[in-house]
Amino acid sequence: MKIFIDECGDLGFSANATGFYVVGFLMLDNEWRINVDFKRLLRKWREKGKYKHDEFKFSKASDSIRKEILEELCSHDLDFGFVVLRKSKVHEHLRDDLNLLYRYVVIDPIMEMALPFLGEGERLRIVVDRSIPQRKLQYEFNTYVELKGYYYSRKAERQLPLYRDMIATEHVDSQSEPCLQAVDCLVGAEFQRFEMRNYDYHNIIEPAMKGELFRFLW
Repeated sequence: MKIFIDECGDLGFSANATGFYVVGFLMLDNEWRINVDFKRLLRKWREKGKYKHDEFKFSKASDSIRKEILEELCSHDLDFGFVVLRKSKVHEHLRDDLNLLYRYVVIDPIMEMALPFLGEGERLRIVVDRSIPQRKLQYEFNTYVELKGYYYSRKAERQLPLYRDMIATEHVDSQSEPCLQAVDCLVGAEFQRFEMRNYDYHNIIEPAMKGELFRFLW
């Protein structure tokens, strides 16, 4: 199984920072359908002059395009979810280590929620946007994923824990990965809900959401 992860908002705590940080994730055994749909929609929008970019970005799309792609995604039986961080509730000691806070918010809740969807003995691949710049930080992130995969699989009393050789992390360019673009759209919808109090996009995806794939922190 692959888990595609993207975020919206920022983790800073300045006066101009966002109030929420939202992480979206999409679990897939086969990404072929989304790859085909995104290429088809992008080609259609560009031919009509409605969208000029090479990849889908929720922040760059018009309202009508956002809604069309959310409706397309929700027409499929997809397993996706969200982690919502209310930043005003973050403990002071975590505010001093944003790398640790990032790893915790992005990995711990998702790992715990996703494991029931992973078959016994099945390998897990985490796919994230190439937004972590330094190789050292990427290594620390990958190691954290492996440790948490093992920890939560033991906590869930799985017959076969997730050992390190059963988990892999990919840092890829979202322009080449339509499934990351799909998550960008989904997480953009939920960010609008919490940060902007705009429920228009949430109302489209809400019928397809699963309660066990939502976590609010703290």
